[in-house]
This record gives sequence, C-alpha cells and structure tokens, in this order.
Amino acid sequence: MDCPVMNTRMRHSQRRNLHNYATGFYLFTLSSRVYRKELVKLTLLWKSNQDTTELTAASIIRRINAQAKLVGSAIVNPFERKST
Repeated sequence: MDCPVMNTRMRHSQRRNLHNYATGFYLFTLSSRVYRKELVKLTLLWKSNQDTTELTAASIIRRINAQAKLVGSAIVNPFERKST
C-alpha cells in the first residue's frame, strides 16, 4: 500500500499502527459533543466542496453557516461587511 503523505510503501505494522491511531482518534472525536459537531461541520463542508473550484475564506464560511442548522452553531465571517 502506498502512503500518499510520505510517497513510500508502508509495511504491514505501519499500516496497522496508522489504522489503530485513526480508529482511536475517531472514537475520541465522537465521544465529545463539541468535537462531534466540528466533525459534522467539516464533513459537510468537504462534501459540498467536492465539485467546487472556488475556495476562498468567505465562501468556506458561507458554506459552513449554510450547514449550521444541522449542527446548531455558526461562524462569524470577518470578511463580510455588516449592513447598517
């Protein structure tokens, strides 16, 4: 199996250790309500950006806020001017 990060081949023990770390991190993330919300936010953002080429800070924050109803929180966008 090729490792995309190091661009080398990984040994079986390295794959097993990486898998154990990823599984442990995933379980830890889901055990916390705050981390679970952030994971959902990032997953939804990643899915919405799959076929989009425009990635600016403002567009990312708009997309996160559009999905905020599902997770119950929103991010303040420092790049947008407030209407008076």
